[in-house]
Amino acid sequence: MTEERATGRRVDDVALSGRELAVLPLVCHGLTNDAIGHQLEITEGTAKAHVSSLLKKVGAVNRAELCAKAVALQIMKLPAEESD
Repeated sequence: MTEERATGRRVDDVALSGRELAVLPLVCHGLTNDAIGHQLEITEGTAKAHVSSLLKKVGAVNRAELCAKAVALQIMKLPAEESD
């Protein structure tokens, strides 16, 4: 497994781990838990656990809402904004 991990980040009382910050954009690009696992060299179950944790921490009920809230909280930018 890859041991490369980003530093965690806190935004509006939402504290995300480095791994959650790595998982979030993959979720928002539509990757499945299995694909996220392959991308990050973790198991599908671990990817699922990170997605579940993100949903809970952000207060979202599904992946689409997670991504919308992540943009609203400025945890991540929309793809068009990333090129600025």
